[in-house]
Amino acid sequence: TDPEGTKVTGSVNKSVQFPSLFLQYTHMISDSIAVTVGADYVPLDAEFVAEQKTDTDLVDKSAAGATNSGTKKVNAELQDHMTLYIQPTFILSDAQSIYLSLGYSKADVEADVDLVTSTDFTKSDSLDGIRVGIGTQKYLNDAFFVRLEAQYADYEEVSFTTSDSTKVTAEPELLGATASLGINF
Repeated sequence: TDPEGTKVTGSVNKSVQFPSLFLQYTHMISDSIAVTVGADYVPLDAEFVAEQKTDTDLVDKSAAGATNSGTKKVNAELQDHMTLYIQPTFILSDAQSIYLSLGYSKADVEADVDLVTSTDFTKSDSLDGIRVGIGTQKYLNDAFFVRLEAQYADYEEVSFTTSDSTKVTAEPELLGATASLGINF
């Protein structure tokens, strides 16, 4: 939303591939039920917005027909993404299990914005979110396992305002699939 009240909305969908490191502990409740708690950290930055649009705005409202045109650009990256999670796990056999996952995610977001109708800026903020998922885990042998998980994360709104009151707002969501290889200690 710019100082004159003009609101431009849209959505951006982007596929991003990134590695993560996870550490978890599993506590057996019975032969068929376990609870896993863990942490997942993404050591690299992940660009989730790279958008460009043509923009035109009035230069001076009193000068009839005066305009300012160009291309506005928005780039945003997630940095230091970490999730703490709990996974109720149902053991199907000695080598196979399925689980549900509930997690709290936290990340830093940095936005680099070049605007035609306002002041360019680079700003950072933190965002929090809740992640839910469902997955399966299979032990390959006593030392290694593979995990496949489908997950959805909904993050809080993040907003940046320029010096002339232009506001850029994002409501990030993540719909993802992960494939993990783990080592059992």
